[in-house]
Amino acid sequence: IPRDLAAQLAQICFRNSLYLQSLRILNPIVCPPAPINPKPQPSEIIAYATALVSLNMNREARNLLQQLDPATNPEALLIESFSYFGEWNYEKTIPLLKRFSTNPRVSYYRQIVGKVNLAAAYVTSAKKTEANNLLLELLNITGERNFRLLQGNTLELLAQLEIQNKNYLKALEYLNDAKKIFPDNTSIYFFFVKKWEFICRLLLSPQSQE
Repeated sequence: IPRDLAAQLAQICFRNSLYLQSLRILNPIVCPPAPINPKPQPSEIIAYATALVSLNMNREARNLLQQLDPATNPEALLIESFSYFGEWNYEKTIPLLKRFSTNPRVSYYRQIVGKVNLAAAYVTSAKKTEANNLLLELLNITGERNFRLLQGNTLELLAQLEIQNKNYLKALEYLNDAKKIFPDNTSIYFFFVKKWEFICRLLLSPQSQE
């Protein structure tokens, strides 16, 4: 594989859940047995770290990302935040996601990706006011821009927040809206919506055998 295509191919493998293949492509470049020229580039390090995080090798990923300047390589902040998500350390992700979603080098769409993940960190950390304010903002943005996937994610997070507040019927409304956005009932996104729907129905009817 030509070196100038390796990082791109590794990302394609990652998006198809071929995490080990992604590592195999980039390992000789990012972790060479002897120094190489040119040295590992930021795109190669980030792609390799992304695959590591997907395999729950979070500490190794963070060690690699520390080589990069996050001001000029802000994607490193997002991947580092994912490494803490994998360890259930949501508090640690908040400053990283704030920096990522406000970095001018990050495209507008990716900034919204960062904000949706920031909202998830708020919800899971029980920072209800911050979560509610950000999620309502995101619901407007994703609807106006037709960012369907992110809109569905936002609705699911709003449902989680309403479950925390014991507003189960409102949570079900958000989940029903989310299901309309995720028509593929085999997708991981639909799976999570259904998971929260079942939890919500159980909390509404704790004695129900169904």
